[in-house]
Amino acid sequence: MLPDWFNADNLQTILTGSIVGLAIVVFFVARFVRKLVVKALVIGIIVVIGTAAWFQRDQLNDCAATCECKVFGVDVTIPEADRLPQCNE
Repeated sequence: MLPDWFNADNLQTILTGSIVGLAIVVFFVARFVRKLVVKALVIGIIVVIGTAAWFQRDQLNDCAATCECKVFGVDVTIPEADRLPQCNE
């Protein structure tokens, strides 16, 4: 069972914060890692994770219309879903 705070609004903020955090990590990796292969590999992995987070965040914008939200396959509750007319049909 997921905690009550695990809803679409909070997850959008969390995913945005993680994308910003990943950008900061990319900066430090690019600045301080000396070996080119390691630098490219780490930055590539971070870009893939950031892209996945961005697409999940983007899908959360559309979930109020469908009344079903999933982030990486986990069901997420919509706050005040009972007040949305499309969710009561």
